[in-house]
Amino acid sequence: EEDTVCDLDTYTIASSRSVPLQGTDNPDEFTPAPVITSLSQPHILTYHSGGLLVSTDVGLRLLPLSHPLIRIGTLLAANLTEKARKWIFDTPKEHHDFLAQFLIRRGRADLAIRDLLGLSLETYIDLCIKYERTSELEN
Repeated sequence: EEDTVCDLDTYTIASSRSVPLQGTDNPDEFTPAPVITSLSQPHILTYHSGGLLVSTDVGLRLLPLSHPLIRIGTLLAANLTEKARKWIFDTPKEHHDFLAQFLIRRGRADLAIRDLLGLSLETYIDLCIKYERTSELEN
């Protein structure tokens, strides 16, 4: 068995199939059509100029290391859980369901259940059942 310093996995950083690729269907609308910058199925290539150089299906993108998910993931990988929790607490509640999935992929469902107060009721119940934390539901 080899000693490893850090394992990097490949995961979707951001993608959305629900955002329309064109503007509104109303031809009388004068607002410009949104331009989608897809990061669908990225692969981390290297560290470059203070960020991660990522290859996506639309080209190369540089993601800054200051992005909260990258910081949380890095802190958790370094076993600096308390520092990661500070970032978790500062994440807006409307992003908690997405952050829960990120934490679960890293084996930290305990943090999702305990620290993400903005989870939808459905997600919270699903996590408590899946990870045998039903005592949390009694409170």
